[in-house]
Amino acid sequence: MTQTNDAPKLMPSGLSRAVISRYGEDIAKSLGYRTGDPVEILISDLGGKLSYSPKVFTGTGDAESIIVRAEDDFDVVLGTMTSPGRDRFTMCHELGHLFVHYPLFRERHPLTVMTAQRWVDDADPDQRRAEWEANWFSSAFLMPAEEFRKAADTDTDLALARRFGVSLSCVQTRKKILGMAV
Repeated sequence: MTQTNDAPKLMPSGLSRAVISRYGEDIAKSLGYRTGDPVEILISDLGGKLSYSPKVFTGTGDAESIIVRAEDDFDVVLGTMTSPGRDRFTMCHELGHLFVHYPLFRERHPLTVMTAQRWVDDADPDQRRAEWEANWFSSAFLMPAEEFRKAADTDTDLALARRFGVSLSCVQTRKKILGMAV
């Protein structure tokens, strides 16, 4: 997610995909998240508020964004035209920004609200990298590698999508990342 024009830019952590993936799995475990649990409750328990916006891009409160005032005071905004599986991935993607990027942002800009929005400047490698990192976090959070591999031995892609509460494309991407046949 990218920033509004006046806000300091969200910077990537620079950590490897493997490290961020392990971190996503560790955070899920530490929060007591189990496969298929509602992410909405988790966001609330962490001090976040969830809302929906039909707006795709207006500068603030856009669909698929997070606004972080403090680690226990943040808003996640979802779109109104997406599937439940996509919404779950997006919620965890935004949690990726909260857990991976907010500590770095707060260190550099202690009195500034962090905003991350859906649309990134494709010419900015830092914005693209921060998005990848949030995606890696979300994938691992929702589909832990060991559990996913074990389930994939017997389940179809559609059954995996149902089991983990994600879209079919998320399952296929996770398989590619884990080096599994698609």
